[in-house]
Amino acid sequence: MVKEKRKEKRYIIKGRAMALVSPNNIMPYQILDISRSGLAFAYPGKEDWGEELLELDLFDEDDYRIDRLPIKIVADCPLDDSSSNLRRCGVQFGELSPSQQAQLEYFIQKHTVGVA
Repeated sequence: MVKEKRKEKRYIIKGRAMALVSPNNIMPYQILDISRSGLAFAYPGKEDWGEELLELDLFDEDDYRIDRLPIKIVADCPLDDSSSNLRRCGVQFGELSPSQQAQLEYFIQKHTVGVA
């Protein structure tokens, strides 16, 4: 049995919430689940994320947006056994400002339906 490494509960996303990874992306990705310490999104193909710290913008269909969250890629694997092209990317948030923490808390409350 694999030991769970996450310290925070992950929440299932409801509706349409997207992530845009900077600096190497212009296409937004669908967020699968989120916590106070990170999130996972689905994307097509395979990215070479590198080792550097990246930034991520979160947004929804109502144009609520959180910009420039520092992230580190912690996992990148096939989404499931039946999908040859879709991948699941897990990210960990870096140090967030108090404003970003408050915005993230609001985003979680607004866009989740239960524990993943």
